[in-house]
Amino acid sequence: VSGRHVVQVEIDRALYLDEARVEPLPGFAAFCALMAGVVAEIAARARHVNAELDVTGLLIFDGQRFCQQLEGPQKSVLKLIERIRNDPRHINVEVLHHGPLAGRRFQQFTLAFSTVEDVDALARMEQLDGEAALAAFEAVRGDALR
Repeated sequence: VSGRHVVQVEIDRALYLDEARVEPLPGFAAFCALMAGVVAEIAARARHVNAELDVTGLLIFDGQRFCQQLEGPQKSVLKLIERIRNDPRHINVEVLHHGPLAGRRFQQFTLAFSTVEDVDALARMEQLDGEAALAAFEAVRGDALR
C-alpha cells in the first residue's frame, strides 16, 4: 500500500520475583495497612509508566513478595526491569524467565493486580526458572484471578 508504513515490534516477556523492603512495625494490622499503601502506590505509578512504555502485565503479591509477568517491546521490558532493580523498595529482584512471546496475554491491562491466598506459592517459585517458572506462574495466576 502506497504511503503506508508497517512496523513490526517483537513482543518480549519477562517474569520476575522480588521482595518488598519494609521496616517491621508493631502489630499485624499496622503492617497490613502499610503494605496496602505501598502496593497501591506501586500499582498506580506502574500503570502510568507501563502505558508510556507500551508494556502490559500481571502483578501478583503474597504479602511480602511480588511476582510479575511483563510483556511489550523488548527494549521497554528490559528498561522496566532495570528500573525495578534500581528501586530501593524492592530487594532480591530475580528474573525467572525472559524471552520472546507470540502475542500479548494481558493486552487489556497496563497492570493487572492480584493477591494470592497461598502465602508459600511465590516462595516456591524462587526455586524455579525458565519454563518451570512460567508454568508455576500460570498456576498461581489461575488461582489468583478466580
